[in-house]
Amino acid sequence: MSLSDYLGLSFSVILLGLSPGPGAFAIISRSLSDGFNKSLFIIFGIALSHIIYVLVTIYGLDYITSKFENLFLLVKYAGGLYLIYLGYKLWNKNMKFNATDKSRDVSNRMNFMAGVMIAFSNPKAIIFYLGFLPAFINLKTLVFHEIVSVVFIVPLSLASVLIFYAFIASKAKEIMKTDIYVRRLNRISAFMMFTVGFLIMFK
Repeated sequence: MSLSDYLGLSFSVILLGLSPGPGAFAIISRSLSDGFNKSLFIIFGIALSHIIYVLVTIYGLDYITSKFENLFLLVKYAGGLYLIYLGYKLWNKNMKFNATDKSRDVSNRMNFMAGVMIAFSNPKAIIFYLGFLPAFINLKTLVFHEIVSVVFIVPLSLASVLIFYAFIASKAKEIMKTDIYVRRLNRISAFMMFTVGFLIMFK
C-alpha cells in the first residue's frame, strides 16, 4: 500500500465516524451525563470492535456473515436492549451534580460493553467493511506490515472523531453545572440512549 492508500483509508474512516450514527449519539449521551472520561470507555469498546472488524474482513468476513447470520441478528437485538437499559439507568440517575463515584468500575465496564455492542450491531459499520474496505484495498495482496498499519489506522482515525464528539459534549456539561441543568442533560442523554437502542434493533 502507498501513502495515498493509507491517507485515503484514514479519511474514509473519519467520514464514517463523522456521519451521525448510534456510536456518536451514545458517546454524546454519556459525555453529557457523566463527563468526558466516562465516554472514553465507549470509544475504547468501539475502537476494539473495529480492530476485530478489520481482521475478520481480511481473513474472511463474507464466510463468517453467511455462516453466522443469526448470530449477528442476536447481537443486534442484545445491543439494542443493553443500550435501552443504560438509558433507563440514566433516566433514574441521581440528579445531583456532585454524585459519588462508588460505581465507577462497574460503570466503566458497562460503557465499554456498550461501545462493543454498538459497533457489532451497527449496519453501517458492517456495510463499510463488507463493501467499501475490500473495494478500497486489495485484501489478497496485503503483507503483514500493511495489515498491522491498517489495524492501527482504522481505530485511531475513528477514535479521533469520536473523542472530538465527547469533548464538545463534556464542555457543554461543564457550562451547565446547576442541578436543574444536570437533570435536563441526564434526561436528554437518556432519551438519546433509548433512541440509539431502538435504532439498532429496528433499523
